Amino acid sequence: MASLRDYLAGEVGQSETTLTVLRQEVFAPAVERMNAGVLRREFALFAQDVVPSNQRNLTDVRTRMGVLLEYELGKAICQVVADSVEPDLALTYVIANKFPDLAFRKSDGGIGLRFEVKAIQTIAEEKSANFDTLLKDIRRATDFVVVLLWDWTKHDSLALTHPVIDAVFVFDAYHLAVMRDRCWLGEPPSDLGNGRQGFDLCFGVNCRNGEYNQEEGNYGKVMRICDRSCENALPADIRRGSTLRAYYTFCAMTVKLGLTRIAGLIAGEFAGKGGHVEVVADDLPLVLTAQQSGGKTLLIVGNEAMPRVAEAAELGGKHRCGHVMLLNTKFQWTVLNGAMQRQMSGRKPQGAIEWAGEQH
Repeated sequence: MASLRDYLAGEVGQSETTLTVLRQEVFAPAVERMNAGVLRREFALFAQDVVPSNQRNLTDVRTRMGVLLEYELGKAICQVVADSVEPDLALTYVIANKFPDLAFRKSDGGIGLRFEVKAIQTIAEEKSANFDTLLKDIRRATDFVVVLLWDWTKHDSLALTHPVIDAVFVFDAYHLAVMRDRCWLGEPPSDLGNGRQGFDLCFGVNCRNGEYNQEEGNYGKVMRICDRSCENALPADIRRGSTLRAYYTFCAMTVKLGLTRIAGLIAGEFAGKGGHVEVVADDLPLVLTAQQSGGKTLLIVGNEAMPRVAEAAELGGKHRCGHVMLLNTKFQWTVLNGAMQRQMSGRKPQGAIEWAGEQH
């Protein structure tokens, strides 16, 4: 029977059994350690600590958080596997700023398992983490993509906020890349002309009207790797494997967590002090009601696509709310009055929160 050290050294060569070991024995306990320790202490924000809210600086904050979470994940993994690996094996940081981020190395320079780490804040409007490494640069059954879903939360006993990792997903990198490429190649631009869509030695290549250029669109965006419409184009082993199922779960959880957090912020701002917020439905479509102490009410309906007015009208009548807010996964929003007439809309969640705060 293979030991944990054998798996980490890349000596087993079986993707599904390695994934099971990584998910259960390495990454789950590593994230548990991070949530219980370092994220509550070294990452805590006091009341006077302000995180920028303008888009440019907010993107910088998320980029920095991604680097820090990757670093702390590496430390946590070392703690988890410390008693299971021999002195000749260590988790190392890959210095080159390209795939992968972490790798187990042997004292003779041999390479074991390798990991590409992505950190996605659930309330980000555009989950822009990219996985665009070409198949030729990925090793079968020993390269993996790790995605951390995180966001800020209030400390349970102190006046602090700190990051929390809601979930960690581990995918076979080769399977994920095949999913990405089969779906991308299966949906070429309508104006290819006499050209083809494909790959050169370094990156994906688009063609429009016979003119070639490097793909810089949605190729490799983690939330757009694959959808169910592409499933029949995938090899049988990938359709049977756990990476495809885990990917669907990851996408659904990311959408749900983001909508739940943003809708909760809007509802809390609307309800105000002495008000009440109730989660009516915590699946998709997400439904919340917020009631102020004076009786004024708001219904929030959130879904992947913008909810239909007819659906909102039915829910609004059922819950007798004076206003209804429709919300999609990019946190674009529309406010309707009790007669289901559009009052205002916006493309940024901060605008919705500000509108809610002005209703007192």
